[in-house]
Amino acid sequence: MIENTFFEKHKKAIRICFLSLIGTFTLIGLLTMLFGVVAIAASFIFFTVSLFFGACFFIAEAIFNSGAASWKIISFLCCIGIVILAPLSYSIGLGIPAKNIENNEYAIKIWGDEIPFNSKESKWARMNIDFNSRYAAAAVNVGGAITGETYEDVERKIDTYTYFSNINRGFESSLFDDEPTLIPYIVKGSSDAVVICCGGGYSTKSIYEYTFEGADVAHELNKQGISAFVLNYRINPYVYPTPQLDLQRAIRYIRYHSDDLEIPGTKIHLIGYSAGANLIASFINITRHSDCFPAEYRYDAVDYADDWIDSVGLIYPALTYKYNVGMLFASFESEDVRDETKRNDLLHKTDLAINFHSADIRQFIRHGENDKTVSALGTKSYIEKANESGSDLDAEILPGLDHCFSSDYYLFDYLCFLNS
Repeated sequence: MIENTFFEKHKKAIRICFLSLIGTFTLIGLLTMLFGVVAIAASFIFFTVSLFFGACFFIAEAIFNSGAASWKIISFLCCIGIVILAPLSYSIGLGIPAKNIENNEYAIKIWGDEIPFNSKESKWARMNIDFNSRYAAAAVNVGGAITGETYEDVERKIDTYTYFSNINRGFESSLFDDEPTLIPYIVKGSSDAVVICCGGGYSTKSIYEYTFEGADVAHELNKQGISAFVLNYRINPYVYPTPQLDLQRAIRYIRYHSDDLEIPGTKIHLIGYSAGANLIASFINITRHSDCFPAEYRYDAVDYADDWIDSVGLIYPALTYKYNVGMLFASFESEDVRDETKRNDLLHKTDLAINFHSADIRQFIRHGENDKTVSALGTKSYIEKANESGSDLDAEILPGLDHCFSSDYYLFDYLCFLNS
């Protein structure tokens, strides 16, 4: 048994020592998460090990010391904090492991033997990555990189985030050989099917982290007897029109294989979030019914299926790059974005209020008035143009809401829209 006299004699020194370690641990953990410097990371590991032994001393003192009960409680809380925060901060600072995407084991590959714009070329040749960064630092940097009207060369920030968020965690390949898929949530015999396109600024996909722009929506649709498919489309460093081709192929795949999927004659709808809504809106206004395949692509039977869709849902959509100029680097060739003339041309061609050609499709739109990530101004212009064109439109700008608001604010109305 450890002698109580040892802790009585050295109590003050032990407390000062390990409270200092906690402060150092916190500081180094934050620095590692934010900046990911290798030297700081190494120091962080050293102090994590030191704190493990420190926790043992805390526990021993709390058990054997006859001091105040409040100090014992603080000691135990410190131990718990160390046990929880040490591995968590280490994980965030040095790279969060990949999560499993719900139902991904049932994912359907939508392309055949040949996938347009795929090759065995390394993505590194076309990316500008800071390999000394870390996941959390990249995530912090990319938020500011893709927002705002002012041009800045943010290619490195976006590519670094794509690497740490997607490639480094095993979600996507280091080569241009990613295989787009549909994750099915099928209600056999349903008369409606909805393809869900998550957001992520074309630099990642939210389904890698969360379910509220994918599986959660699919489950709610299933409850209403509606089939759903979550589309895992290609993103940075793939460029336009690759994601749009993946969406077009997904529509054609469902229509061509409707009997095999046990949803014959189903009407196909689309719903997308943020960049996923941009994908849908750019498809229905620009690339729908178009042949965007590279010259060497060989068509298969699915490519001849109709790409008609019945309706779209656009939730906090990016309907122009005007307020997200940096996101151009995640969607187009970097050389074109850097060239001022070509950049202005891209901004004009991707403004979907200016290039509105979807009056024949029913559209459901919800956007938060206080959205700080994707300005609602672009959506307001799009709604105005849609109304001028006589579109069948159910659109609202929701007061007080920011980006990524809860489905409580739109899902009931969207289900009514689908059934109308």
